[in-house]
Amino acid sequence: MLQRIAVEPGHRGPTVAITTRRVVPFRQQPCALLIEALSVAAERRREARQRRKGGSAGGVDHAIALVHVLCNEAGISDDVTLAAAVLQDTIADTQFSYMELRRQFGPVLADVVAELTDENSGHLKDRPPVRAQSAASQSHRAKLIRLAEQIVALRDFGRDYDGTEDEASTRSRQAIKAIVDELRGTHATLEYLFDEEDARFQ
Repeated sequence: MLQRIAVEPGHRGPTVAITTRRVVPFRQQPCALLIEALSVAAERRREARQRRKGGSAGGVDHAIALVHVLCNEAGISDDVTLAAAVLQDTIADTQFSYMELRRQFGPVLADVVAELTDENSGHLKDRPPVRAQSAASQSHRAKLIRLAEQIVALRDFGRDYDGTEDEASTRSRQAIKAIVDELRGTHATLEYLFDEEDARFQ
């Protein structure tokens, strides 16, 4: 249980939380990296809206949906995966360089985000060359996020589904399913969640 904050006069080091069992730096607290990622995502989107003079820069609702699927439904607790799920969507919609991302969150998380960012989008121009050219050849963390993205996308389709769909919607849904088929064998629970959603369209 968190009791108090210990900060000595003139203290220059990392602030720590005093618990009943041990002293833990805040960055090592559960969910600290995820909360920091959400904070950065919100701030970057706020700045983007200001640059666009009121134009929409999107919200963090999609990022939160991804984290919900990964953590609450699939039981994935890896903080790098969850934080990357938040930040990859932000990178696509705001101005955030690879080196900024790397400085703030470290190279491991930055590389996962780079994998998930469209190399033709003009974002992360200073990143190293993208190693993975297809979903199946990406890192395990990137694959988990890709799977969660397809589940969220299919649920978005399902909100307006009335038993029929036009040709464009069918093609889009088939494209989503093709990505998941490429990723089969990555995570049984995520794949089960996708199949449950996809069954609604049969």
